[in-house]
Amino acid sequence: MTRYADLPLVEGTGERHCWSEFGAEDELGSLNRLTPEIAIAASRLVRSGKTFSLDLPLNEPGIFGDMRPVYTHNVSVAGYGRDDSLDGFFMSASSQWDGLRHVRYREHGYYGGRQENDLDGSRAIGIDRVAEKGLVTRAVLLDIPNFMRQTGREWNADTKFRVATETLEEILDYEGVQTKVGDVLLVRTGWLESWLARPRGQRPNGIGQTPGLDPGRQTAEWLWDRGIVGVAADNLAVEPVPYTDRGDGHLHFRLIPLLGIYMGELFDLRALSQDCIEDGIFEGMFVSSPLKVPSGVCSPPNAYFIK
Repeated sequence: MTRYADLPLVEGTGERHCWSEFGAEDELGSLNRLTPEIAIAASRLVRSGKTFSLDLPLNEPGIFGDMRPVYTHNVSVAGYGRDDSLDGFFMSASSQWDGLRHVRYREHGYYGGRQENDLDGSRAIGIDRVAEKGLVTRAVLLDIPNFMRQTGREWNADTKFRVATETLEEILDYEGVQTKVGDVLLVRTGWLESWLARPRGQRPNGIGQTPGLDPGRQTAEWLWDRGIVGVAADNLAVEPVPYTDRGDGHLHFRLIPLLGIYMGELFDLRALSQDCIEDGIFEGMFVSSPLKVPSGVCSPPNAYFIK
């Protein structure tokens, strides 16, 4: 595996890309790291069989307003029973994986350097490619609020705060677990549970502020060099919002189009966190099956953590 520091530079920038790492025509990015051996090793982590769904109900958190409104659920009743459909179903309005079609890196394009005309009328790098592969691997929960509380530090999930890679390493040491190639990292900030604790009529207008991973280049390097295939959080964007620190750029534009690392947002980590704190085990088997929508951009993760 090529180290981040040895990856080619994107012309005219200080950013690095992995577009030749898995072959010029590759459509999976970091998922190429997932081997049968990794799936087998993940299955050996299952001891109790406890299973945790990491998806929100599809009508939560209801935060995006007109940009991504909550769908309309239609139910038809006939003599044989019932059928239903969804109108206005936005794939990224609730828990989601951002696929490789989601964002491009400026004029350099989407993952692999693809331009808009490479995607139009094509299934290239669609979310259905991820669905065909599937995510069957090991996941590690990095529980930031628990770590901060246990080490006597302050933490406010409703403020913008950058979590540096040094803090992530501290959390891993505290939890007694280390990352492995092929891992999915689950990052709990506590933001989602703070939002959901408010009744719908009392939730603030707009997105507000959330903590998240430092958006800088050092985070991208840390994730790549550890062989992470995806990082998912219980906040809006994995990285902090609002996006105001333009000098450091955005993690989205580094991870997805340049490194092929998948980003998951609005994952529901509440029940999993409670169980991990109780038994002291922060690793487990992770299974995710995105919707097989041809040429899809994003998808609900349909994700489970199994202990």
